[in-house]
Amino acid sequence: MNVAPVVSIIVPVYNVEAYLDACLASIKRQTYQNFELILINDCTTDESEKIIYDFLGANPQISASYIKHDKNRGISAARNSGMRVAKGEYIYFIDSDDDMLENCLEELVQATSGKPDVVIGENYIIDGMTKSVVHLKTESQNLQNEEVLNSFCRREWYNQVWNKLYRTNFLLENNLWFAEGMILEDELWSFEIASIAKKIRVVNIPTYNYYIRPKSIISSIKGVGKRWEVFYNISQLIEQKIKDYELTANPYVGKYFLDNLIVILTGFQSCGQLTKRRLDDVTRLSVMPLMELKKHKQISTKQLIAYSYFELPTMLKYWCYRLLAIL
Repeated sequence: MNVAPVVSIIVPVYNVEAYLDACLASIKRQTYQNFELILINDCTTDESEKIIYDFLGANPQISASYIKHDKNRGISAARNSGMRVAKGEYIYFIDSDDDMLENCLEELVQATSGKPDVVIGENYIIDGMTKSVVHLKTESQNLQNEEVLNSFCRREWYNQVWNKLYRTNFLLENNLWFAEGMILEDELWSFEIASIAKKIRVVNIPTYNYYIRPKSIISSIKGVGKRWEVFYNISQLIEQKIKDYELTANPYVGKYFLDNLIVILTGFQSCGQLTKRRLDDVTRLSVMPLMELKKHKQISTKQLIAYSYFELPTMLKYWCYRLLAIL
């Protein structure tokens, strides 16, 4: 007989007094109650700590752990702290300014037969009065072996950490910790997950409410150019992971990485900060030759020409980019 797995729900908390009540209430309402709640106070300076104490005091029936950092260390460190004490067979991350649909855990846990490494649900995006659903684009509900990574690189499932069940032993055995001291770390961590996971299950119903907030992490980055610098730094780390995992010959990985670099270049260009040096730095990160991508039908002939500056000498690269941008 299958035993219902315990789920460790990890909630990093930092200055979310306006949203934390709703987040915790959505956890309390879960139709699947075999969970432990792990709350990490990352030195919040508002009333969030009081909200935590009030919630725990009013709900002694909930198995809960409370961790308080001695200094603000960021969301990656908070998630790591939660992972270190998690006792559940699966881990679930939720951002403390979002909330879960009441059937979230029940639907995801039903997909854990066979012990997949990850179970992914769909989600709603709520922006003010507008609510839309983000559908997963995978053709199969069961992804295995190399198709896990290929599907991720085709962007058929999202790179955000939340709204997924992660098998705890899978994370720990592969040392899948978050890179601390960084922002926008979801992209790097999710790429690692996709590179290592052997079995992923997909649940094609919304189970999570993601809210567009005016003071999100991305909006807090000072300066538009600085934002693209952060994305560039993340790409450097992903490039190293591609080499570490010996994925440079995978055309899906090559196309995924190229697309990221194009977005970064476009971002720098749009804010007037694409210098010759920056263009050279970004284009040096390409992990697969353009002709190889064309051979594997990952780019068209038009794209091959448009991105040719990636493989030109430094002196010609900038002027070729400017010329092709005009055309």
